[in-house]
Amino acid sequence: GISKGVDGENREMITQKRIWNTMGVIAGNAVLAYGMAAFYIPSALAVGGSTGAGLILKELWGIDTAVSVLVINVAILVAGWVCVSREFVASTILGSLVYPLFLGVFQQLPVLEILSEDRLASVVCGACLVGFGVGLAVRAGASTGGSDSVAVICNRVLHLPVIGVKLVVDYGVMALTFLVGASGN
Repeated sequence: GISKGVDGENREMITQKRIWNTMGVIAGNAVLAYGMAAFYIPSALAVGGSTGAGLILKELWGIDTAVSVLVINVAILVAGWVCVSREFVASTILGSLVYPLFLGVFQQLPVLEILSEDRLASVVCGACLVGFGVGLAVRAGASTGGSDSVAVICNRVLHLPVIGVKLVVDYGVMALTFLVGASGN
């Protein structure tokens, strides 16, 4: 038989890597959506990232949360295109599309209401799932949008640790949601 040669093997490896990365982005967003639908949303817990920022803008100035989240995410995508790569942006767009699909499906599951009765358990379980889901997406070279995109951009440009930036941004947004009363508590 004729050998594929180096170029054929490289293309096959690149294709396999893209498939694994795409699966990682989808799986990460599924886990993230489950954590949000099963624990955070039913318990009315404060959230960080662009969703939390959108809730703050709604509380302060009445701006529709979906519109503000869209504007924030588009701005972050543009920054990602400039600072990271078009592949990062493409993967992040994929995550931005599959996340709401999974969230919608998981919110329809009636059994999830039982999981949110204990707020402390909701915080712990939700944080584990959300963190794991975001981690899967970032490990696949993508983002779920919002604060993890900001963290990846800061890592690429300023060489700051992704987890450190994500924590600072998310905790900052969550603190602001409490200050302006946007957490529902």
